[in-house]
Amino acid sequence: MTGTPRTKPRWDSESGVSLSPLPGCHLLPAPCWCHPGPPQSAPTPVPPEPLRVFQRPRLAGNPGLDRGCARSGVPSADPVAVPRFTNALVTIRNRHNDVVPTMAQGVIEYKETYGDDPVSNQNIQYFLDRFYLSRISIRMLLNQHTLLFDGSTNPAHPKHIGSIDPHCNVANVVRDAYNMAKLLCDKYYMASPELEIEEVNACNAEQPVSIVYVPSHLYHMLFELFKNAMRATVESHENSPRLPAIRVMVALGQEDLSIRMSDRGMGVPLRKIERLFSYMYSTAPTPQLGSGGAPLAGFGYGLPISRLYAKYFQGDLQLFSMEGFGTDAVIYLKALSTDSVERLPVYNKSAWRHYQASQEGGDWCVPSTEPKNTSTYRVP
Repeated sequence: MTGTPRTKPRWDSESGVSLSPLPGCHLLPAPCWCHPGPPQSAPTPVPPEPLRVFQRPRLAGNPGLDRGCARSGVPSADPVAVPRFTNALVTIRNRHNDVVPTMAQGVIEYKETYGDDPVSNQNIQYFLDRFYLSRISIRMLLNQHTLLFDGSTNPAHPKHIGSIDPHCNVANVVRDAYNMAKLLCDKYYMASPELEIEEVNACNAEQPVSIVYVPSHLYHMLFELFKNAMRATVESHENSPRLPAIRVMVALGQEDLSIRMSDRGMGVPLRKIERLFSYMYSTAPTPQLGSGGAPLAGFGYGLPISRLYAKYFQGDLQLFSMEGFGTDAVIYLKALSTDSVERLPVYNKSAWRHYQASQEGGDWCVPSTEPKNTSTYRVP
């Protein structure tokens, strides 16, 4: 009887874990993204624990690791090599600081040269989402290593584990982002709306809302949302004696932490909502990339990059707008650190096929994308 030859299973001699692939794995479709398992059922919050990738300092201090390195012939860490390696990582990180504005300028030049093409725009969006999410992950690891191994501790945040705050106070990050956006708004418009913040902790009503998270990531998302909300509010109420306040609701549940930011900036049409997350679209004038670097305002990168920061740890960022009234922006984050695993792109045939797919005609009647000017139609 002929058939597929059976391979002898391989086992780890120390842990007893099977090293052989599961049968039938080659029959499974290859995903384009790394997906975690289903969320764990937890009636009570799990005590905050640092994420798996940030346990490396404890791993480095394991005496069994040195013995294992000695048996395998791998040398242990050299005290002189560690600072040199850390300095090399800092150099690499700083060398790529201008990647985002440089890529943004390239997209603008491509659009000016070749124009708008739905298929190309879709491929560019797909590529840049995966490219920038990989960049966020790489810089996260670089920053984490340099902060942990540079031998210094930030006195303002002594309990931080690198860039991770085991008890990140969400309301404080909201206020920090608001204050910085307020300075910019006062500078350009000589006015800014006030902030009204409310917290709801369904797990412990007597405690402020806090999670295990990267404060710089959360700050980036909130700062971009505050800038958009303030600009829309000031420009739509420039003749009003008082600007309506921006309301922020922070709610912590068993599984999700949600941050809702509500403004009275008159909103945007429904047909433009998805366009706001496109790298090819911006509501501000396009700036030119100078020798000293340019801000991201006008490149159309604020919302797309912010959504990637939210998705990096299995969260999301969504917009809900009512034209003529205002917009609600909601940030969803995982409440449990055990669910906050990295979302990383996988480069395989499934990703390659995405670029080969052609745009087919839809099976629904779709009207024109732009509303018609009814003033040109007159009844005889």
